[in-house]
Amino acid sequence: MFIDDLRDPPSPDGWDVVVRSYDSVFECIARRGCPRAISFDHDLGPDAPSGYDIAKRLVEMDLDGELHLPDNFEFDVHSMNPVGAENIRALMTNYLSTSGVSRGRTGGGGKASRWCGKDGCRELGAT
Repeated sequence: MFIDDLRDPPSPDGWDVVVRSYDSVFECIARRGCPRAISFDHDLGPDAPSGYDIAKRLVEMDLDGELHLPDNFEFDVHSMNPVGAENIRALMTNYLSTSGVSRGRTGGGGKASRWCGKDGCRELGAT
């Protein structure tokens, strides 16, 4: 899952879902389950919850048993906001190191085939 309000992944290889907002992340997770890899942006638009808010909610959901971060879960942070990026990295690294979830390497698998925005998910190339 590649999370960014404006940018597309530098290469679609490795990302099966591109999402643009906090709500879209959790709509896609509700439909498809938790992805094995997530790349976070921090700033997701004016007055919008941030990538850090998404990371916090993922941790809360895993702690509460609402979702299961898969073994070998991978994450990356591609944000241009250095403080926000470090906050996401620190939260996820600390949680994964103490939660028992095996952390894999950064990356993903497959090719981008879906896009999720404020109106939900759709297949790339679909009208």
